[in-house]
Amino acid sequence: MSESTCPDCGTAMEKGFVPDFAYAAIAQMVWHRGEPEPSHLLGMKTGVKVDKKEFVPITAYRCTGCGVLRFYAQVPDDE
Repeated sequence: MSESTCPDCGTAMEKGFVPDFAYAAIAQMVWHRGEPEPSHLLGMKTGVKVDKKEFVPITAYRCTGCGVLRFYAQVPDDE
């Protein structure tokens, strides 16, 4: 993202991420294409089906003035 000013108030935006807490790990949130489809184990819902090849890391920008958050899921340049 090349924008560095808040679209709401014009103050500087700072780059960051939102941690995704899961059991014994902390990861960067990701975006996945499509509708969530439930996964099942022994007939019980256990979450949603995912294809890890579809993951796109989410980068967050926070306004230092008004606090607005903007999320972007852009495929890194090296892919």
